[in-house]
Amino acid sequence: MQFQDKTLIEARCINYQQMRNAYADIMENGSVKAAYRTVTNPTNGEIMATNFTGYKRNPSTQIFDAATAKIKSISKDLGMTPQSRAELLDLSKDDDNGDSVKKLKELFG
Repeated sequence: MQFQDKTLIEARCINYQQMRNAYADIMENGSVKAAYRTVTNPTNGEIMATNFTGYKRNPSTQIFDAATAKIKSISKDLGMTPQSRAELLDLSKDDDNGDSVKKLKELFG
């Protein structure tokens, strides 16, 4: 395994953990949250009203989306998707003795 592959695998693992943490937060707190604006009396600080302003997206949904996209991209770079494996096999057909095709087939079944 090359150094670059190790770095990509580590990055994939990190993003996978970020995805799982974000998903756990989404399951615990929901993907959206009601947002309110509190109106206070400027003289004594007493709360006069709490107005509903809409819904706010949980920041974990953005983390989840970004981590998922990075995992998909890294998986493709590592040949972990059907399409990327097919591309690797096509590239290896240029090999004169066919050794690289045999090695790829052993790795990816």
